[in-house]
Amino acid sequence: MKVVVIGSSNIDMVAQVSHLPAPGETVGDANFMQSLGGKGANQAGGGSQAWRLCDVCHLFGE
Repeated sequence: MKVVVIGSSNIDMVAQVSHLPAPGETVGDANFMQSLGGKGANQAGGGSQAWRLCDVCHLFGE
């Protein structure tokens, strides 16, 4: 069986801080990470683990 996923993908941008800032407080010391995400990307990842054959169709840009 071959699965084709048509959906969205994005890049998640995460800032890890030592504490949640109080109202009006700026937290400058953070670890910044990027990871792939989106419903389409997650479904394709799950499909490739389950069936080993999975293609993804995405449209990038406007």
